[in-house]
This record gives sequence, C-alpha cells and structure tokens, in this order.
Amino acid sequence: MNIMWGSVCIEKNNKLCYLATIDWSRILDSVEDNYIVLNKDDNKECGDICPGTAKDKTNCPATVINAQFVERCWTHSHCQKVCPTICKSHGCTAGGLCCHGECLGGCSEPDDPTKCVTCRNFYLDGHCMETCPPPYYHFWDWHCVNFSFCQDLYCRCRGSGRPGCHWCVIRSSGCIPEYPSGYTMGSGNLMSTEAALVINGSLIINIRAKKMGVKGLTFQVGEDATASSELGPGDSGVSKSMNRP
Repeated sequence: MNIMWGSVCIEKNNKLCYLATIDWSRILDSVEDNYIVLNKDDNKECGDICPGTAKDKTNCPATVINAQFVERCWTHSHCQKVCPTICKSHGCTAGGLCCHGECLGGCSEPDDPTKCVTCRNFYLDGHCMETCPPPYYHFWDWHCVNFSFCQDLYCRCRGSGRPGCHWCVIRSSGCIPEYPSGYTMGSGNLMSTEAALVINGSLIINIRAKKMGVKGLTFQVGEDATASSELGPGDSGVSKSMNRP
C-alpha cells in the first residue's frame, strides 16, 4: 500500500484504534503534513494488540517512531507489511524481495512487471510500463488503449451516420474525452469534416513530407477576416486569433 500524493487526515473517530501501530512513513514519502487528532485515546482505551502478541509471539515487523520500537499492524489479525528501504514505493513480496520498478504497492513475484498489485504508470495487456508504446494511447493516466477503443468511447455524432461523427481527441499521445482548455469545436469546414477546430491562440502548420500537400485550408482570423491557402511541401501556415474592438 502506498499513497503517492497528499497526506493523511484522521480526526474525531472516537471508536478507532490501531492508529499508533501504523508506520505512516512506510506508506507516504513525507508524514509532516499528516493530521491525526481527536481520535480514541490509544493509551487508555485501545488495546492495539498485534497478531501473536497475546501468545507472547512476534509476528509483525517492528520499526522505530518517536524513539519507540513498536510492532506494526492494522488490526489484531493483520500486520503492516514493511519492505526493505531499498524497495522504495515499488513494494515487495511476502518474502521481502523488491518488486519491479514499474510496480506500486507490492507484487506476487520480484522484479516482474506482470506480477504487480498495481502499476506505477501505465497498464497494457498484463504488463506495467513507463509509457504506452505506439500505436497505443494514454487513457485516464493509467491505461493504454488503441485508437478504435478511444474512438468508440468518445465519438460524438451530429448526424445519423458515420459521416456526422467527430473523431476522438488525441493529444500528447493521450486519449481524452474533450478538447483541452483553449480548444473548442466550431461549425465550419476543415478538411471536408463536419466540424472545424477553433484555436484560441496560435496555429502553426509545417508540411514536411513530399506528398503531404494541404489544399483548400481556410483560416478565419478574428470575427470577419477569412483567408484561404494551399500549402505544399516545405511551406508553413500560421494563423493567430484576434479580437476586434
């Protein structure tokens, strides 16, 4: 278990015990911002008996917090897993062996990106990986999907058939549900599609390949001005949006 962002806030739980037996430093990178107050008194009202303690056995790992060497557990029957420091947030197996670098929170086998409890970055076909390889796209910052999946999920139709549909949005190798801030859909015509892309900012088009000519491309600057252009290899088209007074 790992908390990658933020901190822990636990307050006003008058029946909650086992707060003193958890080593939060093994779960978060920093514990300075944790806010754990006004809960049940650990010393007076909580037994906080870790597994094996009642039988005078030590089953759970122990760490030092506030100069106290204490066993770490979540409940009377469940120990907190404490991995070697070298494993960092990748986690470790039940035997204490470090997981693969793309794992997060633990794994069933060491150094294997297919045996992670969850992925640190992206998941594709049973593998955890740092980024999505072509022809896949990032989806919700954790999953890799193909173009068809993205289109089927986010395709929005204006008409009754396929010609009336927008294509899905692919930006920075990611499949996203809508245009990012500064981008909107207009009702004009762009490259014989049902809708035009309105850009609040600058548009720069570079034609690099020999066969990549762009014909009939229309730029509308501001509210009224419109310019048509035919771009060939090596040409560039630049359009800046303007607000007329």
